Amino acid sequence: MPRPETFISLSDLDDRFDQSGQSHFNKWQTYSHELRKDPRLIAYYTFDQHSPWHRTLKNVAASGSEYDGAIVGARRVAGRWAKLKHALEFKPTSSRTRVLIPGEFGSLPFVCWARIDSLDSQYNALFLSDNFQTG
Repeated sequence: MPRPETFISLSDLDDRFDQSGQSHFNKWQTYSHELRKDPRLIAYYTFDQHSPWHRTLKNVAASGSEYDGAIVGARRVAGRWAKLKHALEFKPTSSRTRVLIPGEFGSLPFVCWARIDSLDSQYNALFLSDNFQTG
């Protein structure tokens, strides 16, 4: 016959989940702080805003504020680690971030962590340029 005391309680399960999330967040944060020091990194946006009304997209890479961007329409929400990290929600459709990274590059890798809630258009994009000039 099963005994209830041999099973983990919902409270204990929630605590374990929080501890696991905290551990993963700490590892990410350590990596993030090392990455932003890399001199090869052009721009790094963590999407952490200081307040819901703060509209500057801060570049935290060593290159500095020259590559800061602007947040247009997006709002601050809980991120991957809800209690520890913020993210941006791009609703309504016209929400976006704008950055200017001048120069010519042989290649420009782009990495992002995104949650897609819906793709309700025939054509969807996560990253666009303002024009179609070569280079």
